[in-house]
Amino acid sequence: MIPALEPLFPGEFAAYGEWLVAAEAPDSDVTVPVPALLEAGGLEPYLERMHPGFVPSARRAVVSQWSKFYFARLILPVATAAVQGWRVPVPPEPVGVAVGTGGDVQAFHLPGPGGLFEATPDGPFERFAHLLDDHLSPVVTALARHERLSARVLWSNAGNYLEFVIGRLAEAGLSPGGVDDAYALLAASRRPDGTRNPLHQPVRYLDVPDGEGGRRSWRQRRMCCIRDLLPEYGLCGNCPRLAAPPPGE
Repeated sequence: MIPALEPLFPGEFAAYGEWLVAAEAPDSDVTVPVPALLEAGGLEPYLERMHPGFVPSARRAVVSQWSKFYFARLILPVATAAVQGWRVPVPPEPVGVAVGTGGDVQAFHLPGPGGLFEATPDGPFERFAHLLDDHLSPVVTALARHERLSARVLWSNAGNYLEFVIGRLAEAGLSPGGVDDAYALLAASRRPDGTRNPLHQPVRYLDVPDGEGGRRSWRQRRMCCIRDLLPEYGLCGNCPRLAAPPPGE
């Protein structure tokens, strides 16, 4: 973790900070510049590591699975910092990705720690502009173009992690004002310029029987991540294609 970021990741959130490291930090994994990953064919060796010998018809599912590692390692720490008023520098050009031996994303190598917002953000889209506009938008656009995977699936994967981490931050009582901005971001169907917000309501909570005569809330994604195209996976426990949660969910 970059030392300047340590105060942003207390207690249960400490692991998130470990996914943001200085650009010059030694690392046993392969570090690849983000733009290189986004070139045509840039993901090829890492997808093959994740799922050796996958059939071409399952490629979209492999890319979707890979993107989950990418988005989790990026969104959980960057959103945690943004909620607390800290902007982590994540434009793709100077950022590197540490890729593990299994092809998955392990951490992001940053050009620096960033710093506090110069002024209180004017609403949710300003607070998260560096994440949404500077990084996620070009990454999703490039992956969708080169990998022939729906941008909506990729945005759904990203939104799922953003909603998850905001819930954890809310439960911890961390920076309520920033958490409110994050929830407002997810609730907005349109961006300030009138264009569609791709992070709008990535999940929903359904009231379902709890199996003991009562009711409970079930967290369900609004879009399938298509992981079941890979033979080793089935539908995940919060898949929208399920009529009810599986046992234990």
